Amino acid sequence: MKFGGEKVDLGKIVLLKAIKLYSSILGLVAGPGDKLLFPFVVSNIGGESEIVEFLVSGPEGWFTRILGQANDEVLKAALSPGLSLNFQLEVKIPLTSSGERKLTLTTVGKTNSSLDFIIKVQSSEKTIGEIISCQFPGKLCAPGETIRFPLSVKNPLGVKLQFRLNVKFFPSNWIVFVRNVGGEAVTIVTLEGGESVNLNVEVSVPAGESEGEYEIIFGASSSAVSRDLTLFVVVEEKLEGKP
Repeated sequence: MKFGGEKVDLGKIVLLKAIKLYSSILGLVAGPGDKLLFPFVVSNIGGESEIVEFLVSGPEGWFTRILGQANDEVLKAALSPGLSLNFQLEVKIPLTSSGERKLTLTTVGKTNSSLDFIIKVQSSEKTIGEIISCQFPGKLCAPGETIRFPLSVKNPLGVKLQFRLNVKFFPSNWIVFVRNVGGEAVTIVTLEGGESVNLNVEVSVPAGESEGEYEIIFGASSSAVSRDLTLFVVVEEKLEGKP
């Protein structure tokens, strides 16, 4: 190129990358077994059409995939010049994971572009949430009666879990069963992520039991999370005219 009658060497002209990745969320706190969604945008800022392939690298055993706007899995995408498309990076965290982990999303085409996502995996009451709930954990009954405690067991994580149900403690000579809503005695329940099941803890108090307050401890345990719930039974003789 000539400038003012002199030849000027402009050197190599470097063009901007044709593909750009952007996400407003680059880090999240989650619990073991959770499923996360990171929204991101792919933009073609070049002058030619681009076909890009999505690659994700991360910790061993983590499940990832790219979802389109119809929640279908996407492997490649074609972008004309100036076009931007919205996607989501779906991440499923294994139950055994902990600590801070990094995932790298890369679009591979004529040019490559990458984004790093940080996930802090921590197990706490806040991230796990409630597992066993009972609206009326304390009840009154007379000797010889049978009472029931309706309760719910919920899988608070994002993966299927099998929970073992058991009554860890109850007074001697009492009879206690865990039953489903159909009346069947159950010991194990399988729940999808976020699913719950209604159960009844059925308690039969011996006819000669002394008055007083007694405790029953119900437990639900899985390979990932376990919880106990204490139920209270107040035994009183039913006197005539007493509610």
